[in-house]
Amino acid sequence: MSSTQTKNTQNFTISRIMNVSAQELWKHLVYKYGDIADMNPVVHRSYLLDWHTEGVENCERISYYEGDESKFIKEKLINLDNENLSYTSVITEAHNISADPGNMFVNITIQPMFNNQSRLEFEVHSKTLPSFVGVVKREFFEESLQSYFIGIEHHIQTGEIITPRVIRKLKAQAA
Repeated sequence: MSSTQTKNTQNFTISRIMNVSAQELWKHLVYKYGDIADMNPVVHRSYLLDWHTEGVENCERISYYEGDESKFIKEKLINLDNENLSYTSVITEAHNISADPGNMFVNITIQPMFNNQSRLEFEVHSKTLPSFVGVVKREFFEESLQSYFIGIEHHIQTGEIITPRVIRKLKAQAA
């Protein structure tokens, strides 16, 4: 993991080798963009907005956090590159979550590897409001992304919906 920081902004990269094909990973992260709640243990409900039925350039999703309907973000999928398996997810709206809409985004890249494996990389650009929250929340955010990565892989392999309880079980098994 690499990291840089500027005033009020934290940038870092986090990645994981997954035992799923790049094509399956792409299908779940892009075409099922609205279904993040199936793979992320801190998101309890999510869906695409407007008329979209799958992830396409400029589609938006809403994600509700921690079982609280008042905690949510809206994100837009941009810079979709089907050939290079990359896109950007930018936060456009945040309610009761310390994020600065328009100034917080993630560049996502999938790299095919040997033996039906792939490498998932998130390059996170995070500006929080107020700025000191970013320093306090960074460790929690990185841990949350690691859980999300575990959830993505497990969900693709098994179809199981990822909840906090499922993540705890998977982490205990891996320990």
